[in-house]
Amino acid sequence: MSPMRCHIAYLSIAFLCFSGACVAQQKGDSEFEPRISKPVHAKGRGPTVAIDEAHGNYHTREGRYAAFAKLLEADGYRVTSHRDKVSASSLAKTRVLVIANAIPGGSARKWELPIPSAFSNVEIDTIVHFVREGGSLFLIADHMPFPGAIDKLARRFGVRFENGFNVTKKPDGGFQIERTIFRRSAESIASHPITDGRSQDERVDQVASFVGSVFRLDAELEGRRSARPLLVLPKGTVVLNPKRAWKFEKDTPEKDASGWLHGAAIEFGKGRVVVSAEAAMFTAQRSRGGGKMGLHTAIAKDNQKLLRNILRWLTPPRAGDKSD
Repeated sequence: MSPMRCHIAYLSIAFLCFSGACVAQQKGDSEFEPRISKPVHAKGRGPTVAIDEAHGNYHTREGRYAAFAKLLEADGYRVTSHRDKVSASSLAKTRVLVIANAIPGGSARKWELPIPSAFSNVEIDTIVHFVREGGSLFLIADHMPFPGAIDKLARRFGVRFENGFNVTKKPDGGFQIERTIFRRSAESIASHPITDGRSQDERVDQVASFVGSVFRLDAELEGRRSARPLLVLPKGTVVLNPKRAWKFEKDTPEKDASGWLHGAAIEFGKGRVVVSAEAAMFTAQRSRGGGKMGLHTAIAKDNQKLLRNILRWLTPPRAGDKSD
């Protein structure tokens, strides 16, 4: 067995151990309790946040994103499930559309290339119009195959995902799967109203993600007013692009992704978009063996702050909106 094949074999074992046999065994942690002393809104009086569930989403309001919804509701937001195809009427009462790990065919689909778009061209046009006219989008896609399923949508906002897995390159040339830690002190957390917060209590200094992908931003895009990084991948980050999820071969393509992005904030038309290359960091899950992943882990020190700050940034006060 060649050194490269040894490294790939080790990586596959690490993925299986970390993910609970290709993440299928992860489930939402019903025991998660948010840490919120001062909610942003009175209970049930905040803007409406709709979590997409019409596109085979791996994370849903009652499933793996239950903790996500619970945290937002504790902050006063009205969280709903969006179970219809995207249309102007389905978004009429929505302030923030959350799309987390959409995938055609859902979990039952064989996750291998090619990955078709989870959204039709009409739906994509509708979402772009929704944001351009003042709505907000929280677009989340972690490791392959999820970036491939939202590639056409993401490109409309100038976001270029890699449909792969972000891993760490070892000094000996091999790869190792790790929880990625982002620290302000290491300049992997960029300064932005989302990460800086409005006070020291809201400042984000350390967050963790749990195996995702990577993306870059187009330099310019018509209709986009600004695009700024939130989370920057550290030196030594590599993206692997297998043909099938979790299956790594000696010839699996790889790219150096040092300095690429894991999170970004975009102002587009009258609206706003936050993009994340990992989903578990915004919820609380457990593996079949009981291992924790997400908001309730010690290394995810400021993940709850980050999520709360993201939602507040996505819902700035606006005239005539009684829900705010």
